[in-house]
Amino acid sequence: MAQLNRVSDLAQHLDRLAGELSCAGDLDGTSAAYFQSRLLPVLAALADVVKAARVALAPALQEEAYRSDGRSGGPSPTS
Repeated sequence: MAQLNRVSDLAQHLDRLAGELSCAGDLDGTSAAYFQSRLLPVLAALADVVKAARVALAPALQEEAYRSDGRSGGPSPTS
């Protein structure tokens, strides 16, 4: 259930990023301040996506690390 919540959170952040990207494409102003005001929300949304992806993928990455350690003779997840 926790994994489902993590993936759902990631999906929400991806939706927000998609919305911000579509709005940022509407650059009818030419000033640096206008451009910056359109770009900063995109960067903030992208940072949220990265954070949510790390949380959502952490269990799979840990499992892969355990598998990799098992193949190389490292510690097993049960030890």
